[in-house]
Amino acid sequence: MDSAAWFFESEVPDTSGQFGLTTKKINGDLECIGGTNVTPEGIDKARKRYEIFEAIAKAVGMTGYSETGCYN
Repeated sequence: MDSAAWFFESEVPDTSGQFGLTTKKINGDLECIGGTNVTPEGIDKARKRYEIFEAIAKAVGMTGYSETGCYN
């Protein structure tokens, strides 16, 4: 968890809570709109990753995030 927090804080400097910006930083060329090698399958992977994140975030009472930043 510490390494994930470090990555988010140091490599994704946006503080708006846009989950997609993290995906864009890691897999943007493969999964995000505007990427050089993006495919429909890649976009589906990004959506699924957000769905998993959202389920976990809700389970632990986390708020202040949004889906935007990668495929929308």
